[in-house]
Amino acid sequence: MRQPSLTGEGPALHGGGRAGMAGVPGREDHWYAAESQARAWAVRRARALGPGWTVVHDPRPRPHYHLARLTRHRDGRPARRRIGARYFYGGARPDPLRSGEGSRRPGFAGRGAAAPLPATTAVPPEADAAWEAAQEERERRGPAPGLDQQVRTALAQRRWPQAIAGAIALGTRDENALTDLVFSAAHPERRGRPIAPHERSLAQEWKRIRDGLVRPALQAAYSPGPVGPPAAVPVVRSTTWLRRAWAEHLGGKTVPMVPLRLFGLPATPVHPYTVDAWRALERALTATGYRPRSVWNFNNRSITGGSAPSLHAYGIATDIDPPCNPYRVTPDQPLVRFSTQPTQEQRCAEVRARLADTAFIPRQVAVVEAITTVDGLQAITWGGRWRSVKDAMHFQINVSPEELRRGLRLR
Repeated sequence: MRQPSLTGEGPALHGGGRAGMAGVPGREDHWYAAESQARAWAVRRARALGPGWTVVHDPRPRPHYHLARLTRHRDGRPARRRIGARYFYGGARPDPLRSGEGSRRPGFAGRGAAAPLPATTAVPPEADAAWEAAQEERERRGPAPGLDQQVRTALAQRRWPQAIAGAIALGTRDENALTDLVFSAAHPERRGRPIAPHERSLAQEWKRIRDGLVRPALQAAYSPGPVGPPAAVPVVRSTTWLRRAWAEHLGGKTVPMVPLRLFGLPATPVHPYTVDAWRALERALTATGYRPRSVWNFNNRSITGGSAPSLHAYGIATDIDPPCNPYRVTPDQPLVRFSTQPTQEQRCAEVRARLADTAFIPRQVAVVEAITTVDGLQAITWGGRWRSVKDAMHFQINVSPEELRRGLRLR
């Protein structure tokens, strides 16, 4: 008798073939004639498993979808947990399904047959479209990576404060685990081997990391005393994450957009939950001397160069002065180029001459990025920070509807 899967889920969903993999307890494979069918059932199962589960496409050795969720080791290192199910599509039906009772069971579609999709779902169809198309934008626009990848990158580049801040945001609170995380990255040749009693210099280095980096970071994020908001941690959510968080708000069908007048310019439709955030952006840019000529938010369209819904279609992204803050493809230029000219007009002229990427100055962007929720989360991010493209006009909400509705931190 085969062992149950890791999720404890019962029989396979109708509409595709299923077979247990020999020698792999709990493994359940599904096959569908079309990719859209495999993806639809993988999405349905991810939602059934609850928050945190994502659908991952794996093109090799045979194209399929599987499910994964971010977890952490005891030392705080990020890891991914996968469940024992894969959703194959296309080609011939896998060998385990060609013979035996499974391939003859009623409800299993033969090759080329159109397997039925779920008849009912609690998620609107437009939310499905946004969620399933999200991976396309990661490839085309290259927004900042997820938090676990940010931690790994910071460790690899020996940017210890950023790595510690990311690990804290992922939930690691133990100072010893955080210190081990940095020490192990600083000494990969040790492969996690404990410090021996005679290795006094290494022991002193470990203590310096704990006392000089980890403890100040923990104190800043969770200061003792009266209850209050934690310090801001610069966590940039991916566009995929934001689409999932705001999925039911696509196109303003759940909550209608409201007009908002910013910088004295004509009103632009925005999602009502975001009004305070855009007001905070307005105050930040005005205080630092930026004077926009055009501002626009809601636009029910796809992303530039792709078919996935833009975050403008959710009312959570605002474009400011496209001629002076253009969208540019920059595959060989990971960092934005700021102009050093003293006036906004001169900086805009350098942008038109392709000597700079934006008319914003670093301080203006920094004060917007410093806007946080009461929970210390970065509320707004800037498209000029992206790697493969620079969308300098673009500012987007960086938190979920629930996080944003809790309020912004007053400054």
